[in-house]
Amino acid sequence: MRGRKSYCGSLKKPASENENRNELNKPKGGHLMRKKWVLLLVGVALLVGSLITVILISDFNFTHKGLASNGTPAVEAKVNASKTQGQQSSTALTNSQFIYQLNSVFENAASKVKPSIVTIFSEKIIKMRTYQNPFSFFFGPDFFNQFGQGQQPKQKRRPQYREYHEEGMGSGITITSDGYIITNNHVVSGSDDIRVKTPAGNTYKAKIIGTDPKTDIALIKIKAKNLPIAKLGNSNNLKVGEWVLAIGNPFSQKLHQTVTKGIVSALGRSGLELSPYENYIQTDAPINPGNSGGALIN
Repeated sequence: MRGRKSYCGSLKKPASENENRNELNKPKGGHLMRKKWVLLLVGVALLVGSLITVILISDFNFTHKGLASNGTPAVEAKVNASKTQGQQSSTALTNSQFIYQLNSVFENAASKVKPSIVTIFSEKIIKMRTYQNPFSFFFGPDFFNQFGQGQQPKQKRRPQYREYHEEGMGSGITITSDGYIITNNHVVSGSDDIRVKTPAGNTYKAKIIGTDPKTDIALIKIKAKNLPIAKLGNSNNLKVGEWVLAIGNPFSQKLHQTVTKGIVSALGRSGLELSPYENYIQTDAPINPGNSGGALIN
C-alpha cells in the first residue's frame, strides 16, 4: 500500500522516553569498577593521613581543644602536668640539696680537724762499726790493693765508727692546746731528734712522753700555747659502711694535710702479724707513707 512502511527482521521498535532515560542512568560495568578503586584509594589515603596526624600530634603533645589525650578535660590535664613538673622539680631540688649537704659534711669535718694535724720529722743517728788499715792514713785506703791482698803489711785493724743520719716523716694529732700530740710509735721510736711543724708554719722541738709499742701509739710534747686541737671520738661507736676521711702528710711535707675519703670496710681486724696487739679499723681511704699518726675521722 502507498504511504506505509513495513518493518521486519532486526528492526526494533523505537524506545520510549522513559526507557531512554533508564538506559542513560544505567552504569556501565567498567566505569563502576574504576569508581570503586578510586574510592578505595581515597579511603586508604585518608586513613594513612589520619594515622600520620595522630602520630605527629602525639609527638608534640597536641590535644583536642576540649579534651586531653586521655579524655580528661584539658584544664585538668594542664593542672596535673603542672603538678608532675613540680614534683620532678622538687625531686631534682631535693637531690641537689642532698649532694650539697653531703659536701658540706665532708668540708666541715675536714676544716675542723685539719688545723690540729701536724707534720713530724724524726732523725736517728746510726753508728756503724768499720775496720780500717792503719797504713791507709798515710797511703790511702786503696794503696795496697794494687799489689794484691798478700802484699799488705800484717797489722791489726782498728775499729772505727761512722755515723749515718736516718730521717723519717709522719703525722700527728694535737689533742691539747699546750702541745700534747698523739702519733704512731714507729714514727718516733728510737729517734734522737724529733721536730714538729704545725699548719701555721711554726717548727718546735719535741720530746717523747710515752710509747706503747704493742698498740703502736706514742705521745710527744712540744712547748707551745693556744694550739688548735682535735676532738677524739669513740672507735667503739664506728659502724661498717660509715664515711671516713683520712688526713695526713703522704710522701713529703709538700703534700701536707692531704685529705682522702673512704668508708669503714671492716672492724676488729687481727691476725695480720703487724704488731703484738691487733684490733685494726680497715678502710679503703688511701693511706700512704707519711700518713702514719694522722687522723681518721667520721
